[in-house]
Amino acid sequence: MAWHRTYHTENTLRDLEKITQKLVPLLVENFKDEQSSEFNIPKIHAMLHVADDIRRGGIPVHYCSDLYEHIHIALVKRPYRASNKRNAEASITRRCLITELIDSMTATEDGVEDKEARTVAMKQALESGSPAVTGRYMKLDYTERRNTTWKAYAEACPGEFRCLADSIQAYQQQQQHPHGARVKWETVLDLHKGVALPPDDDFTRYSKYPAYARAAPTFHGRPWFSDVTIDGVDDNGDSTVWPAKLLLIFTLHRTVTTTRRDRNTGADVSREQHYADQVAFVRYYRQFPGSRKTALTPMQWWPGGRGYGIVSVESLLRVIHVVPYESRVPIATERFFWNEFKW
Repeated sequence: MAWHRTYHTENTLRDLEKITQKLVPLLVENFKDEQSSEFNIPKIHAMLHVADDIRRGGIPVHYCSDLYEHIHIALVKRPYRASNKRNAEASITRRCLITELIDSMTATEDGVEDKEARTVAMKQALESGSPAVTGRYMKLDYTERRNTTWKAYAEACPGEFRCLADSIQAYQQQQQHPHGARVKWETVLDLHKGVALPPDDDFTRYSKYPAYARAAPTFHGRPWFSDVTIDGVDDNGDSTVWPAKLLLIFTLHRTVTTTRRDRNTGADVSREQHYADQVAFVRYYRQFPGSRKTALTPMQWWPGGRGYGIVSVESLLRVIHVVPYESRVPIATERFFWNEFKW
């Protein structure tokens, strides 16, 4: 019941708690003679807290221990085999410290800069209480499709960035300026690899710490485009939260020139003001038609150009956990699950 369900509700979790409270005593009573420990081990006790783990970390079907098992080999097994087997703990600790020192000396420049930029942005978000982007790492002219940066993003997200120019144009038309002002938008964007989102008291998990969302074509050799929630409005004008995937984080520059008549001289005086809008290019999810609202919400992409948009970085709320829908039956539309029991 715990491992094979595709979603859980509070009712199913309460039923699970009742079952485990009955199962564990029966298991110990009937099979304690088969074990020298009489099942007085942490794994048996942990069964009583499966429901709590699901509430904090999501359904078990999406759990993965591959990373931790792999790290256990590098941090424990190999250092132990290289020790004298007598004072193993001290030997393992010393070897791990030496390995970390060597890794820091041989780390790539991009990796060091990414870590430093993330640390600075997280600190700013925690102190200011608002999202903080990392420093500019590259410029990109979105009207020039032949540069290597554009190709890297296009290869990581095929077809996504064809809608970037239309989305930027729609965003520019929504901005309000003084009557008669001349507005010049620059086509060169300042790209950012990530944005730190401040903690939110409405969410209990990790509420004391900021989250970090990435939009990078390569991170340790793989593309990383985080899923986030966005503060917005629905078709009726009511406030709502939109799930979306971050595709690009950038600063959009504009120059607004206004002209006024000087009262003393009667001459026209021009004034230029420069603005830098920190925005994100996103692709929206929507709840799959006909599905009911559960802790594991089925979703799909919004169809057509409506699925893409430019939003202010200030409207980003938090990082969410979205996983692809896996089925043996081929389906025409890409489907996903938003695991709301996680983050």
